[in-house]
Amino acid sequence: MGNRTLSSLERGELSLGDSPPYYADWEQRLRQILLEHGPVTHESRPKILHEIYQYIGAKDCEHEPMLVHFRQSNGVIVYQTQCARCWSHLSSAIKYSSLTDEERASAPERVDRQTHWGHTEAIKLAMLQRVNQLVILEPTEEEQWWADYNAYLRSPEWQSLRERVLRRDGYMCQSCLTRQATTVHHRQYRKRYEPRSWEHAYNLVSVCSECHQRAHPEKDL
Repeated sequence: MGNRTLSSLERGELSLGDSPPYYADWEQRLRQILLEHGPVTHESRPKILHEIYQYIGAKDCEHEPMLVHFRQSNGVIVYQTQCARCWSHLSSAIKYSSLTDEERASAPERVDRQTHWGHTEAIKLAMLQRVNQLVILEPTEEEQWWADYNAYLRSPEWQSLRERVLRRDGYMCQSCLTRQATTVHHRQYRKRYEPRSWEHAYNLVSVCSECHQRAHPEKDL
């Protein structure tokens, strides 16, 4: 059953059969969580997942105890209470003598933990799959920095400053002092890239392509 459930999830379908009533409204609960936290972003995703795990863990369930029975390996029938909504086991074995014949006769068979785990895992996977499909891939701070920086390198302001620095250095690589400079290298970068407020010529140096590559071994320039 577990394999069939996973396959249906992979196909974008979900068939849980006799899943407990508590989880029947999982789509409504997910919508409520998403409304509370807004768009699924890098920042909000951990909080959303936390609420999903709480929901699947039945921490929100008010528990509706019902009498159930199960048969031990030695054939003895044991009675206990189990939540009718989330299937959590609510008590240990109940004394046989404390129950009436009617109670014993009407007690359904207990849902075992493996079946409970299988259904709740399937719902959790479905909820996580929905969340992952909604993630807005916001750039990290570093990704945004490089995006702003690369946009600046395409600007007329940078092209003008670059040409003035090359002229200042006589188009000679200031690293090896043997090859012609083909690019301008930043000596230092700032955590927040604000070129108009801090870009100064003394922070820039003309270099050849070979020296520039050595300055950035982590990149393929």
